[in-house]
Amino acid sequence: MKSSVFHSIILLALMLAVTGCAAIPYVNPPVKWKTHVGDTRNTSIVAPLGIGDTMVFVAAQEPRPGRYPGNSYQFMQAFDKNTGGFLWHYQLGRHPDIGGCGITQPIFNEGVVYIALECSNIEAMDTTTGQKLWVFPPLGKIEQGKPIFAYPRIENCSPPVVKDATVYFLCSYLDMSAQFSGDPAGDADMLLALDRTSGVPLWRYVMPRSDRKSAVTVTKDKVIFLDGKQILHAVSRETGEDVWEFRTEDGLTSPPFEINGRIFTADYQEGHPSIIVLEESTGNLLQRVPVMAEKGVIAHLHIEEDTIFAVVNEWRVEMSSQGHLYAIDLQSGKENWRFDVNGLIGPLVVDESAIYFSTYSEMFSLAQSTGAVRLRFHDANGILSPTLEDSVIYTGNTNGNIYAIPVK
Repeated sequence: MKSSVFHSIILLALMLAVTGCAAIPYVNPPVKWKTHVGDTRNTSIVAPLGIGDTMVFVAAQEPRPGRYPGNSYQFMQAFDKNTGGFLWHYQLGRHPDIGGCGITQPIFNEGVVYIALECSNIEAMDTTTGQKLWVFPPLGKIEQGKPIFAYPRIENCSPPVVKDATVYFLCSYLDMSAQFSGDPAGDADMLLALDRTSGVPLWRYVMPRSDRKSAVTVTKDKVIFLDGKQILHAVSRETGEDVWEFRTEDGLTSPPFEINGRIFTADYQEGHPSIIVLEESTGNLLQRVPVMAEKGVIAHLHIEEDTIFAVVNEWRVEMSSQGHLYAIDLQSGKENWRFDVNGLIGPLVVDESAIYFSTYSEMFSLAQSTGAVRLRFHDANGILSPTLEDSVIYTGNTNGNIYAIPVK
């Protein structure tokens, strides 16, 4: 009898092991600090956290009754990176009664934090004082009864990328006065190159309007990005003029990732997603690495030495979504390991030995070499994609709590 029970337990353990997430233990680490954003418990954090030299930047919103339906008060707050202590508060957007916009992740660079409010404008703040430095498009005067959306505005932006003296955004742009004059840029997608100190446009690259925006990659002399038709473009950093483009029959699925003169992206071909490797200087195809996933598309990539980490997300109609993380040898195309989890996997961050990501309610740390779980942090309120800095993960939940979690 004991032998039968023992074998039953072993069989159950093996069954759980092959089902993926159900067998993964929670390895909740100690939290360095935890704090709440905003004034009410109705606060929600709407973007991954930004990290500066000494600060954590949090974009959030709170319900706010006002003249416009569905509005909210949207703001950014700064906290001490080491203690979680509150430092300053900044109102986002043109008017405190107008909100409900998407907000990009705050990005820090040399004492300035950049952010885009996705139905209003791009803003730059001094991180020492929390004061506004510039906005794009420039703010017009708001008067009672005057339609706010008559002003030029940006929408649906990718996170900013700062390189040297320039900050790059991929956004939709709407300017009613330009539309009336016949300017095609009045309602279009734009890759914007702005002077980082003044917000003055240096150049713009105009494309047909779409709802899809993905992260922009900036190399030594190019800006590389996916447009709304899933075509990869490379334009000159200096002028914004076309250098090359790359397209496949069914379109590309993953934002570009650059390393050592190669561009990595992905598509779906012949029943399987594939990783595509391009020459950065020319856009020529160097390598195609098939991923043996039965369903789903490659949503995120990260390359570490000779290993490609590929996120394959599988959206389901009647069942819950699934996320799969593959570790693939770049030279041979061989799968080193695979990790399956319930829920869609977000962008990846890595350190020397581990890889980190979040699903809706969980954050994981896996060993790069084996895929073994090192950390599993659960928050039923929904958890943000992690940000890693100096062996500390900074994240938060949709109820307004932020956490600093040491990972070493």
